[in-house]
Amino acid sequence: MPSHDEIQEWIAGWPEEWELPEELVGPTENTVANLAIRMLECENLSHKARILLGRFIGEHSLLQLWILSDVKGRGARDIREVYGVDQDGIRLVYEAWKQFQAAPLDHRATLDEALETAVVTWADYRKN
Repeated sequence: MPSHDEIQEWIAGWPEEWELPEELVGPTENTVANLAIRMLECENLSHKARILLGRFIGEHSLLQLWILSDVKGRGARDIREVYGVDQDGIRLVYEAWKQFQAAPLDHRATLDEALETAVVTWADYRKN
């Protein structure tokens, strides 16, 4: 049984909690799918962003499969770390998306960069 100090250290190691925005709660149970649906509804989304969005969805699915097969039996520390990497990617893209919605011409590159960063980060994380 872990000591009180070990439990406190374990809790302190969790990634900072990100409160999921209400608009990402539905229509499905998948946050990435919900974000993608919102993004695909936008007529100002460039072809490059659509390609990156497809990669974003695909890489997130690969990350989830990897978690289910390789991370599931690992310790809590590994699971926390993966959860943080997963949430950081979603949050990064969501925040860039909100900026893009407010000013599409000013934030097109920001959205593309966020999508690319999430995709590359998740892919690299799975492979290492």
